[in-house]
Amino acid sequence: MRPRAALRSELYRVLDAQISVDVYVQKVSEGESPGDLVMIEAPSTPARGDIKEDTGHEVAQTIRIHTRAPKGQADLSRRDELAAQVISALDAATIDPDDHRVVDWPEEPHDDDPVSYEVSGSEQAHDILLTYRLYTQIKATI
Repeated sequence: MRPRAALRSELYRVLDAQISVDVYVQKVSEGESPGDLVMIEAPSTPARGDIKEDTGHEVAQTIRIHTRAPKGQADLSRRDELAAQVISALDAATIDPDDHRVVDWPEEPHDDDPVSYEVSGSEQAHDILLTYRLYTQIKATI
């Protein structure tokens, strides 16, 4: 029992209700992207381990804040504003996926890596990757 899909569904539920742009899970098809968006990426395969004497997982969950603009005309404050919205929404939310309990959801992401790349001949993307490292326990089914 791995928490990946349940965790992504729970993050989608929270972010879709709180964020001012479209939220996607895992990937956006070519041509489907509306411009600014938040994407919940597939987390790393969780490692099993003993967490408080119960079987749990360690998960590195990345949330991509995607903005794009014509080359040389980027407004990075928009990207930073969306990242702040995501961080605030997740900090205030109860993240409670099916079958797993999130033992630790940090107030701030552990990493926030800015990434820029060419989207087309005339557009440049300016993303920020928010990576949270969290731990889950399997919920008891009694």
